[in-house]
Amino acid sequence: SGHGRNKDKDGGGDIHLQAGYALESSGGNVFVKSGPSIEGDSGEVTITSDNSGEWGGSGMVNITTGFSMRESSGNIDISTGESYSGHGGDIQLAVGDGGEGDGGDLIAVAGATSDMASSGGSVILQGGQGQYSSPHDGSSDGGSVLVMGGDSLGSGWEDHGGSIELTAGRARRGTGGE
Repeated sequence: SGHGRNKDKDGGGDIHLQAGYALESSGGNVFVKSGPSIEGDSGEVTITSDNSGEWGGSGMVNITTGFSMRESSGNIDISTGESYSGHGGDIQLAVGDGGEGDGGDLIAVAGATSDMASSGGSVILQGGQGQYSSPHDGSSDGGSVLVMGGDSLGSGWEDHGGSIELTAGRARRGTGGE
């Protein structure tokens, strides 16, 4: 993509990728895929915004699905591939460090519903299954779920580690969650 007439003051040009439009059938898909390998690693796919200037913030990376009038809106599926003889790849969600102010938050919120007979979405954290079937004890344990508050590396008496709070949902008239 190009830059403006005055490359020092004008904004850089945008790149817009969009698949084809359809009236009654499905619209076109957009595929971005790295290259395969016969004996080595397949290629990587990197989506990142660039660094900012001295007084700006770096650009946002926005992954959203479109609005739907009658059916469910689209899912966002982030998964790693299976491995035949190694272990499955990790998924890491990490918030960047900051030099001033509080650290950034990592927020997971399930969807709300306005339907009379339905419930809001659930947030599910589950350790992985140990699927090796053997009569020997300890041969295939399930994975753990660890919830930990943040460490405080300050040297003062008023520097405290982060808390863990578990709060059940409230109900306007019925019984709150357990």
